[in-house]
Amino acid sequence: MKNYRSEWLAACFGKALAPGKTVIAYFNDGHEPAEYGADLLPLLATDNTVQNIIDGYTGELIYARR
Repeated sequence: MKNYRSEWLAACFGKALAPGKTVIAYFNDGHEPAEYGADLLPLLATDNTVQNIIDGYTGELIYARR
């Protein structure tokens, strides 16, 4: 059973993705896209080789390097 309360609280208080979710990172150095746990999102966002990060379920763009 899906826990909507946890997802709602996570959305309200700064957690972009609930635990157990995945993200897909696209790289600018020629590597194939890779799927990671959403808990690695802050680390991936600081990696200079990551160009974009999308939600693994919805496909929504979460992060884009400028």
